[in-house]
Amino acid sequence: MQSAACERLGCQQAWLAVSVLVLAFCVLLPAPDAAGALRLPLIGKQLPDVCMMKRGFGVDCPGCGLTRCFVAMAHGRFAEARAYHPVGAVLFLLLAAQVPYRTYQCWRLRRGEVELKHWAIRLLPWLLVAAIFVQWGLRLVVEF
Repeated sequence: MQSAACERLGCQQAWLAVSVLVLAFCVLLPAPDAAGALRLPLIGKQLPDVCMMKRGFGVDCPGCGLTRCFVAMAHGRFAEARAYHPVGAVLFLLLAAQVPYRTYQCWRLRRGEVELKHWAIRLLPWLLVAAIFVQWGLRLVVEF
């Protein structure tokens, strides 16, 4: 039983670390410029476009705009963030909510208590994935 608790604690710590790293990355990157480009701090070099779907087919993928959206959200540019990716703003807020949630889960596990579990916590990621694909489909229809 002890090893299962250690595994769960490790999982919670991993989620916490990833959440903090992504949030820190978003805060450290300068906000997107007027053209929507993200540039590395100090050297000003633009981050490359890594979307293979856009490169190969000239069409945005479901995740196109998420990085710019997250960085804009981290800088308080909410209207810009929504324009880059409408569902991304909600994802960013949920990512930010992971920090206190995962910290609390780690605290509970270290005290020997069980994790908090609720069906809504398991359903929410699937609803967000569906929302990302729905908004992507709507964007494709509007573009053509």
